[in-house]
Amino acid sequence: MERKQALTPWCILLTAGSVSFAVCLHLPVGLIRVNRISSNTAVIHDFCVLPTLQGQGLGRSILAAAVELLLAEPDLHIRLGVVTDNKQALKLYRSAGFAVTGEFLYYTGPVSALT
Repeated sequence: MERKQALTPWCILLTAGSVSFAVCLHLPVGLIRVNRISSNTAVIHDFCVLPTLQGQGLGRSILAAAVELLLAEPDLHIRLGVVTDNKQALKLYRSAGFAVTGEFLYYTGPVSALT
């Protein structure tokens, strides 16, 4: 089911399945994904806004719209995944009421080491 939700007078959030796109003046400007990990838990991740449009409140509007859709479901727990080095994102999430409750470590290395 596809849904449209106003973000600003000139932006909408288009949602289809687990992916939502922010569209302003008919141009895609951001993305936010929500996956269900159980019947009562959803995880927000892969949230981004074009760098040239960051710092203008668009990210806050997109996040608020996604959370509003999720909170329409009773007893739903919302989690959020973020790279903890992204200080600007952490500031947004904390100001929206999210708190850091755990941290996962990711490792990088050459793929050739697997063969």
